[in-house]
Parts: sequence; C-alpha cells; structure tokens
Amino acid sequence: MPVYALNLFDVVNRESYLEYAKRSVNAVAKHQGKVIALGKFREAAAPSQRHGQLYLAFVR
Repeated sequence: MPVYALNLFDVVNRESYLEYAKRSVNAVAKHQGKVIALGKFREAAAPSQRHGQLYLAFVR
C-alpha cells in the first residue's frame, strides 16, 4: 500500500533549504521512497513569507 506524505514548512535560509532539497531526494530513495515534487519559492505571492513543500511517496 502506498503512503504519501506532504511536508509544509517555513524557510528561514534559502541556501540551506536548497542544499537540503538536493540531499533529500537521495535520502528518500535510500528508503525506497520517491520525491514527487519539491515546491518553489513564491516571492510574488507572499513576499514576507517563504514556504517550502515536499511531496513524498513510499511504496512497498
């Protein structure tokens, strides 16, 4: 049975988030998961708030 996870979080440091995003794909794959999508920054939509989104699927 597949399990889907949606992670929403506030991004404080853009550079750190981008490094995390690069590493997370391999870390998730190591546990038989798949990153479905990584969210983008939406400066125009919310200039004072930066949000990140990460969609994961784990299928066994």
